[in-house]
Amino acid sequence: MSSGVHLEQPVSKTRQNLIMPRQASVPPVSMLMATRYGRTGASSRLRFLQYEAPLAEAGIISTVRPFFPDSYLRALYASAPRLPSVIAAYANSPSLARAIRAHDVIWIEKELLPFIPAAFERRLLEGKPFILDFDDPWFLRYDHSGN
Repeated sequence: MSSGVHLEQPVSKTRQNLIMPRQASVPPVSMLMATRYGRTGASSRLRFLQYEAPLAEAGIISTVRPFFPDSYLRALYASAPRLPSVIAAYANSPSLARAIRAHDVIWIEKELLPFIPAAFERRLLEGKPFILDFDDPWFLRYDHSGN
C-alpha cells in the first residue's frame, strides 16, 4: 500500500479529456521533481519520471533533479563503496536550493536531503508549496539509526 500523494497511472486515450491543454492566458506552473535517483532508479522512474509528458500537456512544466548521481546506484548494485557518490551528492546540494527557488511547487520523493534532519529541509523549502511522495513505511528507515 502506498502513502503520500501520488498521481494515477499514465493517461489512456479514453481518459484524454481529463487532462486539459494549457489555456494561452494561463501561465504554466513550474514543478521541480526532487527525485532520489535519476532514470536508473526504478522508484524515481515509476513514481515520477513517467508523468513528465502528461504533466506538460496539463501546463505543468517539470524539471527533474535527482539527488544521487547514477554512480551511486551503480556502486550499490555492484556492492562497491558509495561514499564518493554520497559526497558528490551533498557537494551539489547548493544547486538544489537554487532549483527550489526557481520553481512554483516542489514534488519530493521521500526526502530532499537523505540522512539529514527535517529541519534543514524545511529551511530549504522556505514556505514553498510541496508534495511529499513516499511509499511503504519510510519512517522505519530511521527507527534504528540512532539519529
